[in-house]
Amino acid sequence: MSAGKPVVWLVSALLVVALAGNVYFGYTTLAGRSTQAMSTGTAGATVSSGDRQITVTSEGSVDAVPDIAYLTAGVETRAATAHEAMDLNATTMQRVLDAVGQAGISPDQIRTEAVNLYPIVGQTPGEPGLPEAVRSYAASNSVTMTITDLSRAGAILDVAIQAGATTSNGMHFAVRHERQLRDQALVQATAAARARAEIVAQQLGVRLGALTNLTEETTAVGSLATGMGGAGAVPIQPGQLTFSTRVQASYSYEP
Repeated sequence: MSAGKPVVWLVSALLVVALAGNVYFGYTTLAGRSTQAMSTGTAGATVSSGDRQITVTSEGSVDAVPDIAYLTAGVETRAATAHEAMDLNATTMQRVLDAVGQAGISPDQIRTEAVNLYPIVGQTPGEPGLPEAVRSYAASNSVTMTITDLSRAGAILDVAIQAGATTSNGMHFAVRHERQLRDQALVQATAAARARAEIVAQQLGVRLGALTNLTEETTAVGSLATGMGGAGAVPIQPGQLTFSTRVQASYSYEP
């Protein structure tokens, strides 16, 4: 017997029993309910004899090379007073913005993410018995830069660091035409779902009808470059992005 035949036999047996209205799966009897008839990791099929529905799950995926990156970098400063901390932070951040501007990042490619100011509270050194009090102030400012030339991504991060950036939340990669890639993954997933439903219908000896319900879940998986640089340009490898769509589709069927 081939490796695929036992699975087909199991699916056939369970589906035929499902039509009879009493489904036996493992040690549980489920009368008149939807029943898991086939399951293979990320894809499966369920048959409901009560409302004559075949429900299947399937996936589609599309790979793409990133063509755009988003770099988040920031500046943190401390000083004795709030005004001094903010003033020092503004001066340093402006130096960073000027440097990345000279490196080719235009103002419309820079978005401020957050500006914060908060007190640093602690005890007076050598006097642990005294209550805590404000000892200094910390200010922070972070921006996200859009980089369209990925070959210069590492160099731009290094420029920001050399100019005074002290924090970085990493570099996120993306593609400009993401919607098209997601649509391609959806087309693959829905086509695979229909094909799977047809197989189940053939096993049942019924005619597959119209699509009655469809749910979709799309994800994008890729790499995130992190870390602060050292000497020279930071090595950046964009890798590739994978857009995956998982669908659950229900079809009617007729004897």
